[in-house]
Amino acid sequence: VPSVPGVLSVSEDTVCVGEGVVVSWSEVSVATSYRLYRDGEEIYAGGLTSYEDEPWSSCTYTVSACNECGCGGVSDGRSVEVMDVPGVPGGLVVNPNPYPCGSEGLELSWDEVIGATRYQVYLDGEVVGDEVEGPPVVVEARVGLYAVRAGNECGWSELSDAVEVTSDCQNQLPAVNVVVDYFLGRTELRSEEKAAIDVFGNMNGDCDLGDLRILLGIGPGGPDTLTVTLRPKGPVRNTGLRK
Repeated sequence: VPSVPGVLSVSEDTVCVGEGVVVSWSEVSVATSYRLYRDGEEIYAGGLTSYEDEPWSSCTYTVSACNECGCGGVSDGRSVEVMDVPGVPGGLVVNPNPYPCGSEGLELSWDEVIGATRYQVYLDGEVVGDEVEGPPVVVEARVGLYAVRAGNECGWSELSDAVEVTSDCQNQLPAVNVVVDYFLGRTELRSEEKAAIDVFGNMNGDCDLGDLRILLGIGPGGPDTLTVTLRPKGPVRNTGLRK
């Protein structure tokens, strides 16, 4: 009966679900075949000294050598850890919400996911900032739908349930000094301030130069550049605005 194969090795100690791992063992002189086991279940029988497997969960491999007299003892085991994409984060909370005018940041927190090594924050379907190792994280204060996803070396989860964030600035005009350049198309307005101004402009869902030209009379026949101050007069009402 052949002796026990002395060396059992694997190509990777850790793999992702769906990835292959090559299991190899040392040749035994009087052996004519080998039997490879995954967690005690035979997965290969033949004359080769290696086999590529695709495990779907963490497992341990062993091997034995055989000939016409029978099979020898089973080798020491070699384990492989199988990882999967992390689950979807839950419990997303954004504070403050709604946030007051002038807020510079929002704090996002969520339930950490087992197996996750990184996270990404999304606003309205777009990535916000860099990857982070975990909560909490502070981002620039902006209105919209926030979500988060978890990742590791095997990939990314789906996005979490979204949390809608609003601002008190959506209910009043901003108090801000702003330079509007008719030709260059530049303004110095925060996103929530633009949203407030759009209510009084062309109401196309975004604050653009058209809004500011309507409000301030900038354009052909008027000055090219104005420095103005917009001051809140209370809640926004669609009654127009005097410049």
